[in-house]
This record gives sequence, C-alpha cells and structure tokens, in this order.
Amino acid sequence: MPYLVINTEGRPLMRKSLEGPAIIGRSRDCDVVVDDGRLSRQHCRIEPNPDGTWSLIDLASTNGTFIAGQQISTHRLSDSDEIHAGRTRIIFHSRSAPPARPDQPTKSQPPAPSIASAGGSPSDTLFDSRFRMPRVDPGSLPQGGAASSTSQSTTTRRAPLPFQRPPAKPMVPGETSTARKSNPIRALLQKLFQRRS
Repeated sequence: MPYLVINTEGRPLMRKSLEGPAIIGRSRDCDVVVDDGRLSRQHCRIEPNPDGTWSLIDLASTNGTFIAGQQISTHRLSDSDEIHAGRTRIIFHSRSAPPARPDQPTKSQPPAPSIASAGGSPSDTLFDSRFRMPRVDPGSLPQGGAASSTSQSTTTRRAPLPFQRPPAKPMVPGETSTARKSNPIRALLQKLFQRRS
C-alpha cells in the first residue's frame, strides 16, 4: 500500500498510508490535513489509476503544486517523487510503509544463545578461511601463559621510530634550565669573554 511522508517546516514528520483517493490541504475536511498557511483548503488530490499507478492532480490551488521545480496540473507519480506545496514537502512512496517505530523503545534485544547453552563446544565456532590466523609467539605472552584476548595479534619488537623524542635528562641540583640548554659553542664564547674582562 503506497504512503506519503509529509515534512512541513517547524513540524514533526508525518506518515500517511494511501488506501484510496486522498485530498491534501489545510481544511479539516481533507483526507490528509497539513497545517501550512501557504496551502489551499483543498490543495491537491492523489488518486490511483486503473493500471495500479498513482496520479497527482492540483485542485486550482493559489500557490501551486510543484514536482522537480515544475508547476503541474496533473502528474503520474513514481516512487520517491517529491511534491512541493507551500512550505510542505511530500514524498510519495509506491511500496508499503515500514512498521512504525515505538515512541519509547525500552526493551533491548534478547541476548544471543551462548555456545554452552546451545549444546556445542568452542571448537564449533566458525572461522573464515580467507584470513590467516595470527601466530602468537609463546615468549611474548604475559607471565600467566595465556593470551589476554582472542584477538591478540603477533607481537614483534620494533625499533623506536626516528622521530621519537629522546628520554628526558635528569636535572642536577643547582643547575638551571638555561645552563642545561647551553651548547658547547656558547660555553666557549662565554669563557673567551670572561678572560678579556
């Protein structure tokens, strides 16, 4: 059963199933009532055709009915057509409407049955043979002997990257931070100036 998704500026989305011909407008007598001041009381009509398709007919509305930026008087609708009328955007869907989402979803999905409750063993688990199983070096395992997780990959010792910062040098008591940062050329220049004075 086809349905409409109605989006008016400043209003929540509305979904309306089409069971037969429907008049869209702001009047309370319409089949689909849209609270939009730019819509006529009876703005347009959507009706089924004998071949199973649906048509949109403008009912001489003041501001017009548009599809793909073109004002229409009649138009054969196809799935996902966007109808613009006033400040309202209406999307026509020719398939059945998806189930409504609950207002307050409170229940979570039940947990999947575990291997033990299904009567199987851990060796019954699936393994995708397209990917190689990682090899673990027993020497790289923690002192407990077993790996901490099943997704642990091969551990190899790598040299530090060349851009890593060298370890910090300990400060000697009485040494200032500027003295630590001095370079040998600066120290030599300081000695030369001290001899002259």
